[in-house]
This record gives sequence, C-alpha cells and structure tokens, in this order.
Amino acid sequence: MTTKRCYFFFIVQLFLLTNCSDDFEKFPLEQEMQTLPVEDFNYSSSCDPAEGSRKYEVGPDKEYQNLVDVPFENLQPGDVVSIHAREEPYYEKILLTQSGTEELPIIICGVPDAEGNLPTISGKNARSRNTDMKNIVASLGVIAITKSNSQPYGTWPKNIEIKNLRVIGANQYLSDDSQQFYDMVSGELVPYSAGAAGIRIQMGENIKIQNNIIEYNGNGIFAVTNGEMEMTRNIHLYGNIIRNNGTKDIDRHHNIYIEVDGLTSIGNQFGPIREGAKGGNYKSRSAGDRIMYNRFVGPAARQLDLVESQNGYGFIHTLPSFRVSYFIGNVIEGSEDGAASILHYGGDGDNGTPSDDLRQGTIYCYNNTFVLKGNKEKSWRKMFCDLNTCNEKLYAFNNIFFYENPGGAEDSEVSMFRYNGSVSHFSNNLISESVAAWYKTDDDQNPCGEMDFGIIENMKISNTDFDMNTAETGKSYHPMSESRVVDNGMEIPEALPLVDKQFKYPNGIEDRTINGESIDIGAFEFQ
Repeated sequence: MTTKRCYFFFIVQLFLLTNCSDDFEKFPLEQEMQTLPVEDFNYSSSCDPAEGSRKYEVGPDKEYQNLVDVPFENLQPGDVVSIHAREEPYYEKILLTQSGTEELPIIICGVPDAEGNLPTISGKNARSRNTDMKNIVASLGVIAITKSNSQPYGTWPKNIEIKNLRVIGANQYLSDDSQQFYDMVSGELVPYSAGAAGIRIQMGENIKIQNNIIEYNGNGIFAVTNGEMEMTRNIHLYGNIIRNNGTKDIDRHHNIYIEVDGLTSIGNQFGPIREGAKGGNYKSRSAGDRIMYNRFVGPAARQLDLVESQNGYGFIHTLPSFRVSYFIGNVIEGSEDGAASILHYGGDGDNGTPSDDLRQGTIYCYNNTFVLKGNKEKSWRKMFCDLNTCNEKLYAFNNIFFYENPGGAEDSEVSMFRYNGSVSHFSNNLISESVAAWYKTDDDQNPCGEMDFGIIENMKISNTDFDMNTAETGKSYHPMSESRVVDNGMEIPEALPLVDKQFKYPNGIEDRTINGESIDIGAFEFQ
C-alpha cells in the first residue's frame, strides 16, 4: 500500500478519481465544501475574580458554609463563587439565572484539597436555594441554568464558567424512586426524574464547562434548545471526565445529550456509560459540532451519535452549521461489550429515508484512532461508520481503523460501513486487514452508488504493522517506532482546521508537533 504519494478522491456521487503523484500535493476539495470556524482555545483554571468583582468563598471556615447561603440570583459580571473541597460532599444544588459578559464571565469554581481532590456537589437529598426559576427545571439538575421567571421572554443567562467540580447524584438509576432531593418550593423530599442531569442547561449562551468530573447522573450533561426564543448556544466542554452516567436497562440517557446551536468539545474523556445502562457516550442533536482531541471509552450503546434536531426542530435544522460536523484528532476505544458501531451520523434508529430533519450534510473525520474490539461470542457484527441515508456524507482521511479480537472466539464480522451513506472523500486511512467494506457486499446493500471495494483493500495492513502501544497507561494507541502510521499522513486541506494538538491522558490536550516528513496517521504523533 502506498500511503503518502497515492490517494483516492470521491465526489458526492462516489465517482472515483485517482491522483497519484511523486510530488506532495494537497487534497482536491469539493467546490461546495462547507466548513466551521474553530475559536482559539481560551480556557483558564483561575478562580480569581476580576478587579472590582466579588468572590464568594464557600467551605469549612469560609464566609459561607453552605451553597444555599450564596445569593446566586444576585451574581454580577466578574463575580466568582469559590467552592472549597471538604471531606463530605455538598448535598446542595446550584441554580443559575444571571449573566456575565464576554470579558467578565460569572465563574463557579472548585478549589481542590491538598491531594488534588475536587469538591463534590451531590444531588442526593440535595437542598436548593428558593430561586426565581421554573421549579421543573430546578428539579432536573444538580446544577441548572435557565432564565428567571421575571426575566423577559427571549432572554437567557450568558457567559458562565463552571470548572473544577465533581458533580454527581441526579439520577433514578434503578427506576425505583429511591434517589431523591428536596423540592425547591415545597421543601419536601421528592424523587428525581430518570433523565435528570449533573448539569442541566435549559437556556443559556457562551457556557464553558471545564475540568469537571461528572458521573452517576441520569444524563451527565443535558442541554436543550426549544426555538429562537428559548435558546441554548455556544456550549464549550473542555478537559472534563464525563463517565458512569445513565439508567439501568434504559437507552434514553447518556453521558452527554445536547441540542444547541454550537457545541465545542475538546480534550474530554467520554465514557464509559454506567454499568447496566444502555445509553451512549456522546449524543448530539446540535448544529456546529466541533469534536476534537477527545478520548471515548466503552462500553456504550453508541460512542458518537449525531442525529436529527428534536426540541429545536424548525430552527436548529435550518442552520447551515447543522449540515457540517468536525470529528478530528480523537481516540475511540471500544470494548467487547460495547457499541456495534462507533460513528453514527444521520438520525435516530435505522431511518434510511432522506428528510430535512436528518443531518444530510458532511462529517469531516480525520486524524482519529478508531478501535473496535470483540468477537462473535460477544457481538456477531461490528462496524466503524453508520450513516443513515445517501445524503449523509463522510469526508475521511488520516484515520486509523483498528480491529482487535481479545480471543476466545472467532472474529466478529467487521465492516467500514453499514447500509447507506456517501463517501465524498476517503483516502490515506489505515485499516485492519480483517475489515470488510460494507455490512454486506451485495449490490442492494450499497445503494448510494458504485464503490470500488479495492479502495479499502489497498488501505489494509496487519495489526502487527500498526505497532501501537497498548501496555503503558496514558499512552494507549500511541504509535511505536516501527508503526506504519509514522510520517504517512497527508497534508490537511487549507479550508479545514490544522491538527496541532492531541489528547493528553487522563483529560486535556497537549501540543502536537510533526517530528518527521509529514504528520502521522491517527490521533497521536510518534515521540
């Protein structure tokens, strides 16, 4: 296989062009290529207030012993609520209705203890300050963000940062009403809804959620848009660990479940889902998904689930950015018991009929490391990509598609694609030799146009040739010195974001510097 000088390009109808040259060339681009802006990474771990703003200290021997004593409803731009770690959790909720500004955000900030433990905010039997907020929204999160009842319709909180906290306990895991909280209005203990979240954003804009551990909730983070007058926009998830959320035997609750205008996720660990739950790691109904430099860990029903708009239908699906998604520089570690497919793009379920509410756009997918695990004892079939209709398009290059069988039974039937989907570009990927092209190779299972299966055959290598580190904690699936991924990546088209970062274990990012002739294939650069 030639990986550096020879590559293959498909237009949307899957008409095959080949371009092999002795010179290093850029990819040909589709004339109709649509892209998304990616903002500079601007995240701060500071808990210091701006000059002239107030700092509310909460914790042992501090001004406030309890969160319910803090006047969250009176927070002003630049104010900081600094929550100090203590031995026991804070069994209290945080309800936010006020706005900061871009220069002076409102900051809710945890202060770790001497051992680095974050303060824990638990929804178990949690009390909340009586706040001018819809009681139903207050009931659905340990931290809840929405407009106050007295604020004008069509407005919502803006410019809020939540960081350095462990948020747990808003769930009904066993569906038995055993997990409860104190109702904000009545003061009585009442059961959580199964879909309650660690962080619930009913309405909000420019919300940054950074360096938190969010676990043991129904949904880890839930955010919704209900139209232009009830908006959630520009949500940033950076450097969080979001795991162990979900409801036993239920498939509707996920580590994140978000429908917003603009979702940026960088340097997070997503997964696994809570034991016994059947939800996914990352479910988004959003416009403008930017998913970069994250780690996804199974098991989960789906690792990545980008589907149609629901509550925001009539608005979200009309945005051009709803038709464009970035999946760049991620490492996705499947499990034997995990998802049958890693990347799902289109709409819920097996809907194969094109319609306006489905994605019907392009997912740009490059420099990722996909790992499928399993065998026929656990899962008869597995696939890397599941696109609902011929109007969902994949633009993929510089990816690793790696399948490993832990042993004990014969290989699963593994394929690159499921039933449908168009490939607008597929080049310079490396694929395990046991992977087939489609779920079935019959013509009726490839309805989106003729595809030369030789394309995938030419990208296959042995698992030995991948030569990736699987033994060292924090270095899983990093390339070793003899790996075929080293120096074999293609130049990234000018219209798309560069890959200059990579995931840093256990959460966060670090600079990625090209060490050789060209960028390495996959999520990590050989060091």
